[in-house]
Amino acid sequence: MKFTTRLSSFIGKSLQRVEASTRKAVPALDRGIDAYREMPGPKVFVLALLAGLLLLVIWAYLAPIDMVVRGQGRIVPSDHNQIIQHLEGGIVSAIVVREGAAVRKDQVLITIRDVRASSDQGEGRVKLLGLRARVARLTAEAGGATQLNLPADMLADPAGQSEQAAFAARQAKLNGELSILREQTTQRQAELNETISRQKSLTDEYALVQQQYQLVHSMYLKSAASQLEDIQAQSRAQDVRSRLSAASSMIPRLRAAISEAQAKVTDGVSRFRAEARADLTTAETELARLSEEMKSRNDRVLRSEVKAPMDGVVNRIFVNTVGGVVKPGDPILEMTPIDDKVVVEANINPTDRAELAIGKPARVKVTAYDYGVFGSMQGKVTEISADTVPEEKGERHYRVKIEVTRDPEQIKSAGNSLPLMPGMTATADIVVGRRTVWQYLMSPINRFTQSALREPR
Repeated sequence: MKFTTRLSSFIGKSLQRVEASTRKAVPALDRGIDAYREMPGPKVFVLALLAGLLLLVIWAYLAPIDMVVRGQGRIVPSDHNQIIQHLEGGIVSAIVVREGAAVRKDQVLITIRDVRASSDQGEGRVKLLGLRARVARLTAEAGGATQLNLPADMLADPAGQSEQAAFAARQAKLNGELSILREQTTQRQAELNETISRQKSLTDEYALVQQQYQLVHSMYLKSAASQLEDIQAQSRAQDVRSRLSAASSMIPRLRAAISEAQAKVTDGVSRFRAEARADLTTAETELARLSEEMKSRNDRVLRSEVKAPMDGVVNRIFVNTVGGVVKPGDPILEMTPIDDKVVVEANINPTDRAELAIGKPARVKVTAYDYGVFGSMQGKVTEISADTVPEEKGERHYRVKIEVTRDPEQIKSAGNSLPLMPGMTATADIVVGRRTVWQYLMSPINRFTQSALREPR
């Protein structure tokens, strides 16, 4: 009861003080309003405000802005991950890179030692050098060369030295055979010259003895010479005639022997060159076969160094032990390709699918780099999934791929291009159209007017 009485007394006194203050303030408020009305500034301010609002409305009505469909995504490789394998296998001798390392094309990743491949390559090189030296020797022999000039690398090799010695030995043998045939030809020629000379001498002698015989025989017929003298003269004539006939018959035989010896010389040279050409054909065939085989052997040795087939990032290394054995065809590494193309895979809400189309321009902002500092990259839509794809949380989205050409001037820091690696998250704004600011502001009202005061059936 006492508390209620005190509360009523306090409220009454407070109301009296407020009323007194109001009575004093009202006249002062009236005087302030009158003074405000007499000032010219507020009118100008109001007009300026109205003009500004008018300009703002005009700008909103005319200024265009992009209509975008936004999606969250990440940078993905432009190509599928590559599994690096080794055809023959072998023993791991060195692991040059580590997981996560960025590598360039043809950079050595892992070295695999293949003893058999190295041995086959060395053996093939020896055979190849020997065949080349043999081909050079046979070419010289087939062409009739008297000297064999081998390159320095062949002469330094035992195979080249062997072919050089073989060339010298075969030339010596050929020259020996030809020398015998030429000596025989010279002898036959000398015999022919001697026989021709003797024939001439016997011809003259026969003419003389024949004349003597005719004279003695004439005297014998006249009984001026004895029969013995006649017989002796006739015998001398027959003897000279017989020797002349023998010399004359010897000349064709000697000429035939000379021709035969000369033919043997020519035939010996031809046969030597023909054999060389036949051996050369065989050697060239073997050289061509071995050269092709050496490509395979060299390739096997080159494959001992496993190199990156493209620029990329090493995702996984399946072989981690130096000295470990790699079986033929076993996977060694997994790489993610990196090229000049940046592909962003974004998830788009199904409600925005109708506005998407292949070729639509897009702006990509990499989350790792502040958009206000580094800006965005331009791209275009290259692929839209045929159906929605479920995400981990159960939500379904359309998967859109945006191809962005890497521009060194787009994302840079201190003059250096910043890396764009697969897995980086990004925001993609796909431009689906343009509208003015006024249309943007009025779109909620338009949607409301189109759907208001309608009774659903």
